[in-house]
Amino acid sequence: MKQIIFISLLCMCLQSCIDLDTKSTAAIGSAQMWTTEDLADAGVAGIYKVFYPNSEVTTVPGKIAAIGRFRVEAISFTSNAQHEPYLKNMSPSASDEFFANEWKAAYEGIYRCNDAIANLHKATMPEAKCKRLVAECKFLRAYFYYWLNALFQGVPIYLEPFVTTECTKTQNTVDEVWQVVLDDLDDCIAEENLPNNTLKENYGRPSKGASYALRGIVYVWKKDYKKAIADFEQVGKCGYGLWEGEYIDFFKKENERDKEMIFPIQFDAVVGYSDCIQAIFGCRSTLQSVTFIQPNADFVDSYQNADGSPFKWTDIFPDWDKLTPAQREIFFVRDGMNTNMNTDFQNAKKSIIGRVSQAIWDKYYLNEGNEARILTAYSTRDPRLMQTIFAPSTTTLCYANTGGKQSAKTVRWPFLIAGNGDAAGDHWPDARYYCNYTYRKFVVTDDSKLNRIICDEDWPLIRYTNIWLLYAEALNEDGRLGDAISVVNKIRERAHMPLLTNGGSGYNAVTGKEDMRIRIQYERRVELCAEGINFLDEVRWGTYKETKFQGKESNGFKNMWGTVGHGMWYWNDYLWPWPVPMAEVQRNPNLVPTPGWLY
Repeated sequence: MKQIIFISLLCMCLQSCIDLDTKSTAAIGSAQMWTTEDLADAGVAGIYKVFYPNSEVTTVPGKIAAIGRFRVEAISFTSNAQHEPYLKNMSPSASDEFFANEWKAAYEGIYRCNDAIANLHKATMPEAKCKRLVAECKFLRAYFYYWLNALFQGVPIYLEPFVTTECTKTQNTVDEVWQVVLDDLDDCIAEENLPNNTLKENYGRPSKGASYALRGIVYVWKKDYKKAIADFEQVGKCGYGLWEGEYIDFFKKENERDKEMIFPIQFDAVVGYSDCIQAIFGCRSTLQSVTFIQPNADFVDSYQNADGSPFKWTDIFPDWDKLTPAQREIFFVRDGMNTNMNTDFQNAKKSIIGRVSQAIWDKYYLNEGNEARILTAYSTRDPRLMQTIFAPSTTTLCYANTGGKQSAKTVRWPFLIAGNGDAAGDHWPDARYYCNYTYRKFVVTDDSKLNRIICDEDWPLIRYTNIWLLYAEALNEDGRLGDAISVVNKIRERAHMPLLTNGGSGYNAVTGKEDMRIRIQYERRVELCAEGINFLDEVRWGTYKETKFQGKESNGFKNMWGTVGHGMWYWNDYLWPWPVPMAEVQRNPNLVPTPGWLY
C-alpha cells in the first residue's frame, strides 16, 4: 500500500466536513484538526482526495466528482466519449454538470489548501517539516488555480479559508489568476525545505522540480517563452528525466516510479483510493470494462508512416477515394464471411452488403486476406500507434473477468464471437453496433486480480515528456529552431522514428518555425494522448476546430472507416473557455455569465 494511502485513511473520519454543498467547511479548520503532527499529515493528505474518482458511484466521465483527466480527454481531439457531453448540443448549456463537477472539485481542493496553509503552523511538529508541508499545499493550490484558469479563463480568487456563503467574489482576470499561480510556485521554489524531487523520499509529493515544471507550463500559456525555457531546464537539474524504454512500457505499474514521473497521483487497490481508468478506457475483453473513452478515428489517421511521411489510405487501398465512407467498411470486414455458413455470419454479411452494395462486396472483399491487408495500414506506421490502440487484426491475451483465465482476443469486424469471457473470441467493446478503435494505452491485460473500477497504477499528472516537448515548443517560439529540433529528436529516437533535420529534403526536413510548430504538435498528440492534456493543447494552439471538427461546422464519433456512428458534434465559437456553471451564477450573483452559453 502506498504512502499517501496510509495517511489519507486517517482523513476518512473528516471527509463529511468537506462537502461544500452540504456541510459547513469550518469544521475541518477547528482546533482539533491542526493540533498534532499526525492530524496535520492527515489534513494535507486529504487535499489529494479531490484527484480520486468516485468509482464506486459512477464511471461516466462527465459525472465523476474528481478533478481533471477524464472530462478533458473525452472532448479532446485524440479521444471521443460514448456519453459525449456538450459537443452534441447545437446550443450547449452552462447548466451541464460536466462544468459544475470540474469547478466544484477544483474549489474543494483550493479550500483544503487554504485551510492547511492558514493552520499548519498550529500543529506541533519540526519547523522544517511544517515549511515543507506549507510549500506542498501552495503547489497544490497553484495546480488547482492553473487548471481552473486554463479551462475557464478567469475565476474568483480565494486565498484564505472560506465557506460557501462567503463565495461572493466576481471573476478575476486571466492574468490575475496566473499571477496567483506564479506567486505560489515562486514560494515553493524558494523554500529550502522542499526537495528537488520526490522520486525516492515522499514519493509523488510536490517538489522543486514539479514547481519549475508547472511554472514553466504557465509561462507557455502566457507566451513568455524565455522564462518557460529557463524553468524547463531546471526540471532536469532537479533529477527528473526522460523515460528510456519503449513507449508503452512506461505506463506499466512496475515503471511508475521512473525519473519520468514528476507529479503523479498515487492509486491503490483499495476502494476510495483506486482508479477507474480500466472501466473508462477498457472494453468487455479487458476486465468487463465499458469503453467510455475511445481513440478518435481522425486522430488515428493522423499518425505518420514509419518513414515520417503522411499516412494516406490510398497507399493501402488505391480506390479508397472512389468509395463513399460507408462503402469503405468493406476493407475492415473479417475473413471467412463467404464460407462460414453460421447463421450469425451470414446475417452479418447480408447487413454489410446492404450498406456497401453487392458490387462493392464482389469487387473488394477478400475471403482470405482481408484481415492481413487492413493490418498493413497500421503495422507500417509510427510504432506508437500500435502501442496506443488495439489495431484491426491484432490479437492480445486478456483477462475478461476478475479471477478468470487469460485468453486470446482478436480485433475483428463484425463482432461475432463473444470476447467477454474466458474463451478466445473477438476483442469485445461495450457497444458492438459500431466499429470504433479502443485504447491499449493504460489498459491492463495481464492482471486477473483487478476489476474495472479497481486500478492501482499511478497516473502521470505531470511527466517529463510533457515538459520536454513544451521545452521544444518554447525553444521554437523563441527562434531557436536548431535546439527545438534536437529536443524533439530525443523523443523520436525513443519512438524509433526518423530524426528531423534542420533544412535539407525529404519528409523529415524542417523548413522553418511554422513547420516545426506543426511537428511539435504532432509529437505532443501521439505521446500524450489519453492523458487529459490534448484538449488544453488544442485550445491553446487555436487548432481545436481544425482537428476535432476537421475544420467543419460539425463532425462526429466515427467508425474506423469514417462514417459517424455514436453521434454528431457541433462547432460553436464559444466552446472554450468553459462557462461559469449556472449553479454557481445562481448561488453568487456577482459572477458574470460566460458569453455565448445558454443560461
